[in-house]
Amino acid sequence: MIFQLNFLAVVCESMLFLFLFRLNLNKVGVIVIADGHYLSAQGLKSLIINETKDTLLSCCLTVNDLMHDVNNQFIDLIILDPKSILGFNISDISLLASEASHSKILIVSENLTKREIFSIIDHKIDGFLTKSCSKAEIINAIESVQKGNKFYCNTVLELILNKKTSKNPIENCDPSVLTERETEIVKMIGRGETTTRISEILNLSKHTVNTHRKNILRKLDLKTPAQVVTYALQNY
Repeated sequence: MIFQLNFLAVVCESMLFLFLFRLNLNKVGVIVIADGHYLSAQGLKSLIINETKDTLLSCCLTVNDLMHDVNNQFIDLIILDPKSILGFNISDISLLASEASHSKILIVSENLTKREIFSIIDHKIDGFLTKSCSKAEIINAIESVQKGNKFYCNTVLELILNKKTSKNPIENCDPSVLTERETEIVKMIGRGETTTRISEILNLSKHTVNTHRKNILRKLDLKTPAQVVTYALQNY
C-alpha cells in the first residue's frame, strides 16, 4: 500500500513537472483588457486571439474586476483604457502599477486632452496607443511591450517630441529644429546605417526609429531618404 502511494506521488510529481515545463516552453502569456466599453474590449480581445498564439485573455469592465484579476493571477500585460472604467482615475495608474508590479501596462484610449496624455506618461506606463491605431500597430505594440520595450504610437510620440523641442509651444513652433536624438539619427543615416542597425545601436524599436525618420523629413522639408543623406553630408 505504501509502495503504491509512493509510486502515485512520483507519477503526479512527474506529470506536474511536465505540465510546468510545457507551459514555460510555450511561453503562455496572460493579458488582461481593462476597458469599460464592452464592444471595445471584446473587439480588442478578438483581434489579439486571431493574431497571437499561446495567450490567455480576460476582459475587465469595472475596477473591481480589474483588481480581482491583479490580486489573483500573474498578469504579463494589462491593456488599459483609464477613461472608460467607471471610478478609475488617471492618478490610479500608479496604484495599479504598484499592485501589479510584474505586469506591463499598455494604454489604449481616445478623446484625451494633451494634459491627460502627459499625465498618463508621467506614471511610467510601458506603451501608449490611441483607438484609431491600425491592427498592425496594435499587435506590434503588444509584442514590443511584452519584450520589455517602450512603444508609443505616432500621435502620442509626436506630442512627446513637440513637448521636448519647445519650452513654449505657442512661441516656439519652428518645425526645422531637430532634437538631439533626431540629429544623431541624421548623422547615422549619413554614414549609411539602416533602420535596423540604428535601432540596434540606439536600443530603440524599429517603429520608433521610423517615426524619428518621418519627423526628420517633415522638419527639414525633405521628401526622400536620399535627401536626408545629402543633408547629413552637407551639414555634418
